[in-house]
Amino acid sequence: MMPVDVVTSDFDHSGKVKRERLQCPPFEQIIYLEARPYHSNVGAGRLISHLLFSFKAAAYFRKNRDKYNVVYATVPLMY
Repeated sequence: MMPVDVVTSDFDHSGKVKRERLQCPPFEQIIYLEARPYHSNVGAGRLISHLLFSFKAAAYFRKNRDKYNVVYATVPLMY
């Protein structure tokens, strides 16, 4: 089995707090990129937070492009 890294934000979008930086199997490493906090799901702050995070994620993968063969981008399910 090939090692898998997870790249995610350091902001818990459900609880609106900074996420605890945990590592857990079966992932090789979980990389937490800084995300701008916001308080309302319907405000401009949320859009800005997600936009800035997307730039940080793109920069991370551009910098580490030789490290990964495949990148999957996902979003959380909304029920």
